[in-house]
Amino acid sequence: MKRVLIASLGILMFMSLGFHRAYAAEEQEVLIGMVYEFTGPGATSGWRYLEEHQLAIDEINQAGGILGRKITYFTIDTETKPAVSAAAMRKAVERNPFLVLGTVFSGSTIVNMSVLQKAGIPQITASQATAITQQGNDNIFRVEYSNDLLGKKFMKFIAENLKAKKMALIYVENDYGKSGRDAVIKYAKDYNIGTILDLPTTEGQADFTGELSRVKASDADVLYLYLNEDETVRAVTQKNMLGLKQNVVGSNPASVVAEKAGKSADGYMSFIGVSTLMPVFNEMSKAYERRFGRPPIKGYGYMTIYIIKEIVERNKKFDRQLFKDTLHNGTICVKDQPNVLLDVHYDDKGDVDRESAIDIVEQGKVKVLTTIGPFHPELFEKCKK
Repeated sequence: MKRVLIASLGILMFMSLGFHRAYAAEEQEVLIGMVYEFTGPGATSGWRYLEEHQLAIDEINQAGGILGRKITYFTIDTETKPAVSAAAMRKAVERNPFLVLGTVFSGSTIVNMSVLQKAGIPQITASQATAITQQGNDNIFRVEYSNDLLGKKFMKFIAENLKAKKMALIYVENDYGKSGRDAVIKYAKDYNIGTILDLPTTEGQADFTGELSRVKASDADVLYLYLNEDETVRAVTQKNMLGLKQNVVGSNPASVVAEKAGKSADGYMSFIGVSTLMPVFNEMSKAYERRFGRPPIKGYGYMTIYIIKEIVERNKKFDRQLFKDTLHNGTICVKDQPNVLLDVHYDDKGDVDRESAIDIVEQGKVKVLTTIGPFHPELFEKCKK
């Protein structure tokens, strides 16, 4: 009996020791969920965000992690389908991450953000639909401008720099495209630009010759494409085949369009918030290209991981509610966290403000055409001190 008791106690002690070691190992790590579009129309964006996250995570882990804890992560594919994205977020919640990154497509984020809100797990999204941060959800933050803010900045440039008076608009009929279309038309009116063509298209559309032929026959000064990335590539390729003379602008990265369309993309101008061709991205871009064999597109994914690092270290602990409270109305300065690359401010709704750039494709190559300061420069004064 004594031998059985001793053996049982030994097993319990072993199990307890094993549990302690497992718990201790867990305490040395922090888990992040990455729920993105890895297949379907959004795959290009999803994979690029993941790769930028991976680059930053490896740098941070090699330097000792965040508050001494290494970052680990898991990925879940949404297949670029809203219903699947909601199920993916429920799976993510089961893993109990500190926070979740994703999704890109606005239609998915609008559906899935309530899942994380109920769980109290912060969400950082790459979606741009204006409505996402206008619904009183204090759990969600953006890495990109909302369509409303993007439209406001870009239409000012179109009016003042391109001297446009008449605009043709081709947009995709999803949450992203409709939200962007509404913002573009609203701010076009502010700058006395008339929208003479307002043409909806379907998601995944391959042939834009009908819409483009109408644009060619019009007296529009500028063609605005508010399409998904692959659709933008098709549209700019086809517009050159048809010989359109209008300036072509869009809200998808010039680097993506140039990479896939080559010289057919010549003249295409994009405003995506930031450009990895800005000098501050030089070292990050080199590191990304060494690892993945191609240049980065946006830089947001890389910057986001360092924003997380800065906020957690500012709080001196991993606390979800404190993380959200600190990021709301918070400013992150490059002088405090150099790898953030650009000073950034979050408002009380989770919308972002920072310096931005407009890129242009020339001879199949992309360059920065101009940079534009933040909406509220007064909020960045602390970063200059």
